[in-house]
Amino acid sequence: MIKLGAGTVPWAFAGHPLATALREIAATGISYVDVIGMAHGDPTNVTSEVVRECLAIARGEGLSIQSWLPVRPGTNIASSDQSTIANTRDYFNRCIELCSAFGAGEICFMAGHREIGERRGDSWKRAIEFSHWICDRCEEADLLATYELEWRTCGLVQSVGQMQIMLDDVGRPNLRANIDVGHAGLARDGSTELAGIGSRTVHIHLNDNDTTTHTNALPGDGTVPIEEYVGALIEGGMLEAAEREDRIVVAGIEVEDVGAAGTPPATLTTKSRDWILSHLPVEL
Repeated sequence: MIKLGAGTVPWAFAGHPLATALREIAATGISYVDVIGMAHGDPTNVTSEVVRECLAIARGEGLSIQSWLPVRPGTNIASSDQSTIANTRDYFNRCIELCSAFGAGEICFMAGHREIGERRGDSWKRAIEFSHWICDRCEEADLLATYELEWRTCGLVQSVGQMQIMLDDVGRPNLRANIDVGHAGLARDGSTELAGIGSRTVHIHLNDNDTTTHTNALPGDGTVPIEEYVGALIEGGMLEAAEREDRIVVAGIEVEDVGAAGTPPATLTTKSRDWILSHLPVEL
């Protein structure tokens, strides 16, 4: 069975501290947490005092920080600019350090994007080179590195097929897939593609959209075939791979306050939780 998690995205976008997000996620009955690496999850904002406070909350509430998502604007693992690469490397290093501090098992990131005027092949090579470095750092920290589908048109990995090629090109056993079902919907991926990457998938992000615009809407509020996608990942061996490696698969809620201005983050998460538990083979 897949375990239900919750991302801190709506709390970060609403300007709430990480401690508030953890307390309110715990109140929903969800035990697994994905921390967004911006705002309250940006390493520059996570002081030693914040770490101590949030660790105390996590331990007291029985929470497990499952993954960290480095998504700071201005970073790009495929950049041709050395200052951008240095900034990106420093940012990832600090996110990995936070994973270790919180006992997280995964770091989830985009596979880079092509900059204006750059050839796709050159950007691809730089993304592979940086991914090797990330995998080395994650191996040192006993973490899994996971690619997430990129929803922007400049992204190098926008579809499951492209992700499979990038995973093969990097060729590292600790680099896996995190399948955001909303992003897969935007790519118009089908169940065949999802089944094909099932055994390489260690994490899922659950949200919805109309398959044309990225909105991170609540599951069930759009037209993404979420049930079909999750079923295909299972059919493709996702759970068997997890059992062989003695780990769990977490499906994390990753929604935003799009079209529902002012809705409390806990309400967005609770509504998502209720739909997921009634429609998917997921448990708390």
